[in-house]
Amino acid sequence: MSEGEVPRQGERRPLSCEIEFRRRGDVAYRVDLIDLSPQGCRINPPIRVNPDEGVWLKIPGMEAIPARVAWAKEWDVGIEFERPFYPSVFDMVVQRLEG
Repeated sequence: MSEGEVPRQGERRPLSCEIEFRRRGDVAYRVDLIDLSPQGCRINPPIRVNPDEGVWLKIPGMEAIPARVAWAKEWDVGIEFERPFYPSVFDMVVQRLEG
C-alpha cells in the first residue's frame, strides 16, 4: 500500500453502471460506478474532488446516500458511505445493478 492510501474495509464487487453523484451544495452529475462494497464504492466523476469532501450518491431505486471522499487519484475516486449497507441490502443493490 502506498503512502496516504486508505486500506479497504471490505471486498468490492465490480460493476459497470451509472449513478448520480453530487458534492454538497453542487449540481448532480452522472458518474460511472466501477465497484461497490457495503462500506463504499469507486467512481469516475467528471470533476475533481478532494479527500474528506462530503458528497451524496443516488443509486437507482434508493434514497440519496450521504458519503465522503475517502481518496482521489486523478479521475479515480474512492467513496465511503456514512452508514454501511446491511448485508441483505447490499445483495439487493448488487442484484438490481447487475440485472
